[in-house]
Amino acid sequence: MAIKLNAGDDVKRSDLFMVDPYQLVVKENLRGRHLPPTDDVILNMAISMMEHGQRQAVECRKIEDNKLLLVLGFTRTAAARLIRTGFTNPETGEEMKDDQFKLKCTITDANDTKAFINNIVENAHRKQTSPIDDAYNQHRLRDQYGYNDVDIRKLYQYSDSNKVGRYRRLLSLPQQAQTLVHDNRLSVQAALDLLDIQDEAAREAAFQKVYADCDANGKANGSDVRTLVRQHNLTDEDGDEEAQDSDAPSPEKEPSKNKAKPLSSREIRVYWENLATSHADENVQALAKTFLAWMAGKRTDKTLTKSIDALLDSERS
Repeated sequence: MAIKLNAGDDVKRSDLFMVDPYQLVVKENLRGRHLPPTDDVILNMAISMMEHGQRQAVECRKIEDNKLLLVLGFTRTAAARLIRTGFTNPETGEEMKDDQFKLKCTITDANDTKAFINNIVENAHRKQTSPIDDAYNQHRLRDQYGYNDVDIRKLYQYSDSNKVGRYRRLLSLPQQAQTLVHDNRLSVQAALDLLDIQDEAAREAAFQKVYADCDANGKANGSDVRTLVRQHNLTDEDGDEEAQDSDAPSPEKEPSKNKAKPLSSREIRVYWENLATSHADENVQALAKTFLAWMAGKRTDKTLTKSIDALLDSERS
């Protein structure tokens, strides 16, 4: 019996197929993540699919010999394969298996480029990627598909114009530090702060200190990292000046420890972010928020000037 849908003109049909997960062709280079999901992630997905069913279909496209290439749904496919093989529920000890389990699948005409980009969009918007995943995916977009930073920012819907550049810098991190960022044990900001240490040996020592802290405490404290970075950079500066003094001592020269170190734009931003959230004076908080918006290109010079004048007027009154 035909069913009439009374839901407007935009209703479309999307045929749903049930397929053996082991019959799908999987290309890892189409995955929208730098690293595949962990065994725990796959296991949790398998338990959910066994108990509640598969909520969202995977997407495939037809390729030669009437085979199906997986386009979207890599974790769901891995979980479905695990269900076919069987596993033990770690919480209940129950043996779970369905050797006839089939995946819900829809067919798409997406080529490899579109498939990869669709994976990026789906995973990023569902917050299923780490900053390291995003950094490597954005590198692939630039290197293989000709995207520029503006294209990437639009694709990821970033409101922060500096975020693409920040994520690019993550690829300069040592592999161990990248793993910590990927596992959410070291923040993006703290990792980039460590890269700001000028002296190579000092930078390596700082990374080793952070690795040890993560081993001992589970994750790195951002405030402790910033303090560590400032200490190393101040030490570097003092060392340089001491070397100059040894060649030509000058009694009139100010001690280097009394000399203020120029701050990076990132340190300036952190300073103003602290003012915007923690200062006791609401007028200072308002100025800080306006200043941060100005740095991000969201406020004009005139608006910032008005905010400064308003703070000065409040101080005078």
